[in-house]
Amino acid sequence: ERELEQELEEEINMEKPQPAKPAVPSISGAVPDFLQGRVVSSPQEVYPLHLGALTHTTLHEMVPGQFESKQIFVTRDFCRTIKASHALQDGYTKIPRWVLATRTGNVVVLSNFEAEFAAENYPSVLHSSHNLRMHLFSAIRRLRQSPHVLTRDIAFDAHPSLHVYAGSIQPEPDLLDKMRLYMGLVPHNTNTLSLIRSSCVDRDGFVPPLAREVFAHVPGGRGLEASPFQKSPVCMLQKLYSDIYGLGEELATSNVGKLLGAAQLGGHEG
Repeated sequence: ERELEQELEEEINMEKPQPAKPAVPSISGAVPDFLQGRVVSSPQEVYPLHLGALTHTTLHEMVPGQFESKQIFVTRDFCRTIKASHALQDGYTKIPRWVLATRTGNVVVLSNFEAEFAAENYPSVLHSSHNLRMHLFSAIRRLRQSPHVLTRDIAFDAHPSLHVYAGSIQPEPDLLDKMRLYMGLVPHNTNTLSLIRSSCVDRDGFVPPLAREVFAHVPGGRGLEASPFQKSPVCMLQKLYSDIYGLGEELATSNVGKLLGAAQLGGHEG
């Protein structure tokens, strides 16, 4: 037993990220423009979620066709965590915390450094602007956790895509259903099994884009047409939550974990 314990400890230690020097924080180019109310046609150092946050992780090859949100953006400083630009940042990936949100629904995820810059240099804008507000976001990872952090003044109702990316694994039923639809998944029941046999649904519960019209009038299927995923996100999300965010044990018993795990009906991957 002692030998097995030592082997397990060694394996766990090997999985930990190697020591690395943190990147020097900086203000991404477009952040002051956003705060000053300027319309930026081609924002500097601000990227769509799917092109920025996971680029320097082991998931970079799985990202195409995933998280292609036209409303959620990340800054360069949020993406940069360690100095070695070529190194994989799995153990250093940041989780969304501070965001700039516009009235039209666009969201820019900031680093803590950029959030401090905004609070110190543009307090009047953040408190009085009707078009732009800075909010505090927290992934929902505990049962009955409130989606509003501290006070409702700085919290906001985030789009399901932000919850999916950030790892909100214990959402309330209403939010869980919105996240499920965003992922392009359908509940597992007798109807789903019959559709799997007819190849309308992948074995992991993912509905391919061309098959989504079939679910327009099926319980649990209305809204699937808005999912941006072109291929199943199940495997990628399991790796993101377990390997990148380190939510292995929590994920296994969570609402989202059951959705992703229960979707493993074997064999086919979307």
